[in-house]
Order: sequence, then C-alpha cells, then structure tokens
Amino acid sequence: IDGNVQSIAKQLFSTYVWPFEVVSALLITAALGAMVLAHHQRTILRPTQREQAINRFRSGSLASAAGLPGPGVFARHNAVDVPALLPDGSAAPASVSATLKARGDVIDSRKFELGEVDTSVEEEK
Repeated sequence: IDGNVQSIAKQLFSTYVWPFEVVSALLITAALGAMVLAHHQRTILRPTQREQAINRFRSGSLASAAGLPGPGVFARHNAVDVPALLPDGSAAPASVSATLKARGDVIDSRKFELGEVDTSVEEEK
C-alpha cells in the first residue's frame, strides 16, 4: 500500500536508474563538446581600441570618424525602423539597417522630420 510518491520513487530509483544514467552521461558529453567547439584560438590578433581609432581617422573621409547616428537618435521615436534626425532636422539615411531597407520595413521619415524649431520661450503664467 505504497502512496503515489513512494511508487514514483521506487520506479525512478529501481527500474529507470540505467536510462537516467545514460541520459546524464550524454548531457555531460554534450556540455563538454560544446565547450571544446566554442573555444578557439584567434588566427588574427584582435585590433585594439587605439588601432581602431587610428584607422577611423586615417581613412579616406572624416565624415564617419565620430560614428554614424543610431536609429532613433534625435528622433521622436526610438524604434530601429525610424531614421535618426540630423541636426538640421532632416533624416539620416545611413541610420537605418540595410536589412530593414531591403525588406521595406522602414517608416517614412518625413512625418518625423522637424520643420521649424520654435526657439521662442513663453513666459509662465
């Protein structure tokens, strides 16, 4: 008159011990294999931050030396499909991923462009 928990324990620790040990050995082997396959030595040295900065400023143009604007920067939305706005209020075409452009998933930036910026300051009442 074993209870439900006792019956399950009896089955697990008597009948199913061998299958559980086989599965555990396979999982350990898979984990070790994943670590071995993920570990690799670099054939080319990774460029340092200094080397990357030097290459960026010594390239043909200084236009992208400071980096390109990310999508949503200076925009009214921070989604990746909304182009960034340049300081003059126009959309930056290079700020949206080429993949999104190829799929046609880019939102029309004209509705987010800033027309005239109101710089007047109203007095609080």
